[in-house]
Amino acid sequence: MQKEKLLITLGHDEGAAPVNLKAWNLEGQPKSSTASPPCLRTLRVFTPKQPEAEVTALAVHEESWPTMTIAVGLASGSVYVLRGDVGMQCHML
Repeated sequence: MQKEKLLITLGHDEGAAPVNLKAWNLEGQPKSSTASPPCLRTLRVFTPKQPEAEVTALAVHEESWPTMTIAVGLASGSVYVLRGDVGMQCHML
C-alpha cells in the first residue's frame, strides 16, 4: 500500500478450514528476523450466505487511507468486494 506499509494476504490458516483475509503491518515488524509482523485484522471471506469457493484473483485499491476496496475473484466468475477501514469492520458489498 502507498501510505502505510501493509501486506494483504488471503488463504487458509494452518489447520483451519475457512479462507481468511489478513492485513499485516510491515512498519510494526519486530526486530527479530524470524518474527512475523503484527496482524492488524483478520476477516473471514466466506460465510454461510457466501459459501466457500475457489479463489482465483485478489485486488486491493487504497482509496484514501485507511479506506480500501478489496476484490476477491472466484473461479465461478463471481467477485466479492469488501470495502472499509482495514483496522475496523469491513463491509461486504
